[in-house]
Amino acid sequence: MMENRKTILKIRMKVCIIVALLCCLTIAYKAEAQSSREKPQKQTSGPSDKAIKDALTDLAYDKYPFECLKLKKTSDGKMEITGKRNVNVIISEVGRFVEDGSYWPIKASVSCDIGGTRMILGPNFNKFKIYKDKEGNWKAEEMK
Repeated sequence: MMENRKTILKIRMKVCIIVALLCCLTIAYKAEAQSSREKPQKQTSGPSDKAIKDALTDLAYDKYPFECLKLKKTSDGKMEITGKRNVNVIISEVGRFVEDGSYWPIKASVSCDIGGTRMILGPNFNKFKIYKDKEGNWKAEEMK
């Protein structure tokens, strides 16, 4: 009779250990599942002034090629890029990181030097989104 009680106690102890392990595994699984559903981490460091100026300069060359690029008409009637004009960027404000859009709002004045005259690019070419592309390069886009 005593041996039966010892056997029963051993079995109960093993069952308790198995139940405790299952509880631990369940808690760990739930924690892992929850962490994978969380939002991506916040961007802590924004773009440097140089990164902003470079991104806005690239945008100016893309958006205003006739104003910012030195072009020459070839003999067959096509336009050829012979150089780039100086693009001036004056940053007036860098906003806080916008998580849902993953960008920094920027206010800046962008102009181009054409024959000694500084031409402001676009009347509303002053609000931008600065973000990193898939390769990790800073890019600029006009805000509408």
